[in-house]
Amino acid sequence: MARPKTAQPNHSLRKVAAVVATAVSGMSVYAQAAEQPKQEETITVVAAPAAQESAWGPAPTIAAKRSATATKTDTPIEKTPQSVSVVTRQEMEMRQPTTVKEALSYTPSVFSTRGSSTTYDVVTIRGFTTSTTVNTNQYLDGMKLQGNNYSEVSMDPYFLERVEVMRGPTSVLYGNSKPGRYRQHGQQAPDYRAAERSAV
Repeated sequence: MARPKTAQPNHSLRKVAAVVATAVSGMSVYAQAAEQPKQEETITVVAAPAAQESAWGPAPTIAAKRSATATKTDTPIEKTPQSVSVVTRQEMEMRQPTTVKEALSYTPSVFSTRGSSTTYDVVTIRGFTTSTTVNTNQYLDGMKLQGNNYSEVSMDPYFLERVEVMRGPTSVLYGNSKPGRYRQHGQQAPDYRAAERSAV
């Protein structure tokens, strides 16, 4: 009697089924990994406290943002209705002027003749010079500096925190002066730490 033929297992079908099962199980593992959000590090940004500038003190940057020259109050320069320029201590340290007229040499509408004497701070502001009979209104920390013509006070910029210039006709509000100019000097506060360092 002849033996009935039994079906032989199809190994190639098993291989295909194993490959498909492996691929499907890998996709589910990948899907689970994609669903879990990554825990990221939290970064907290803290702004440094802004340096408070005063119209009577040092400016934290080379460009001053506040002035008391035009309004006699601590006012932002951008809100001042007059034309005001400020030469700060940082700018003077950068340029190393030996006179106030050198400190003002980059100020708009301020002109100092080259070769003029360093004995006096002779400058021309908007066409009005300080070398004639009526002086520029010069103030040091709000106090008027006395002097006319050749008895005008000359300041060493080393001792100044800031030099402010107000241009325009409103400068006559400060008293006997030609229109067009007013100059305010802010005295530098003493640095006792520098004195201690030099003593050591």
